[in-house]
Amino acid sequence: MSYKDESGDWVHPSNVVANDSGTNDGEKYCRKDNGASVRKVAIEKMSKSKKNTIEIDDIIKEYGADAARLFVSSDSPPERNIEWSTNGISKVHKYLSDIYDFITNFLQDKQADSDVATEKNEGYISAADSDSSINKDLNALSKEEKDFLIMLNQTIYNVTNNMDSLYFNKVVANLREFSNYMTGRSSQLPRNLLKYGLEAFLKMFYPIIPHVVEELWKCLGYTDYMQLSAWPKVDDRLMESSIISIPVQINGKTYAVIDIAPDEEQNIVEEIAKEMENVKKVIGGRSVKKVVYVKNRVINFVCV
Repeated sequence: MSYKDESGDWVHPSNVVANDSGTNDGEKYCRKDNGASVRKVAIEKMSKSKKNTIEIDDIIKEYGADAARLFVSSDSPPERNIEWSTNGISKVHKYLSDIYDFITNFLQDKQADSDVATEKNEGYISAADSDSSINKDLNALSKEEKDFLIMLNQTIYNVTNNMDSLYFNKVVANLREFSNYMTGRSSQLPRNLLKYGLEAFLKMFYPIIPHVVEELWKCLGYTDYMQLSAWPKVDDRLMESSIISIPVQINGKTYAVIDIAPDEEQNIVEEIAKEMENVKKVIGGRSVKKVVYVKNRVINFVCV
């Protein structure tokens, strides 16, 4: 974001604060040094003359290198320029904190120790093994277990393909959707299965956030570096499912990916989409003028 003061001089973002007497839209600012009014201007390319450059050392110091990597990877496809947003990287940093807290809280439960010890007897092969498949009769699984494994398997398939195509923004979208699914259903799943999913999730996230992943990998009890273990494999038995993934867009921009049944009715898809945290935040109090639903492909909320 770029700023100019009343004299038309460019002002660095670090010298800008919100004005308490600002307008209703909250977009009135002033200079820190002299209190002069400041206004935002259209998004500009970074330029020293416009004083809108970002010091990467400052970003890493405040948010960490992995948060910066995740934000850059998730913002845009590789063929488009990134639009830097301090608000955006703050949200990314919060997401990483939430994932870290979820996994560390999972590990604090003393019951996890006994579950880990019987993991292979239960039929869930550790994702650290060379063959990370499910050594269990799928018909013996509960509906919740099977749905979770289907979701995980589809995530592995999508992430692998998007990673190979260098669509890191799609990789991040796939992984964030899976993490939302996993954390929302954690109480319904056996701990050994949840651990299996966590391991695969971390392995897929390693190319984007390696420092956080390595720390959490060691928290799970492994002494070797995670990068030395095998990439999760797709289980062909779980490819034929009653679940498909479609993007949720607002004014043409994707904010989430949801899982639905094939040929699901529009009203059901709308309800699921509106429950996604990112969708809630972006729509907020805005009016939804129209909903465009292309069956099995995409749902788009047109907001004003």
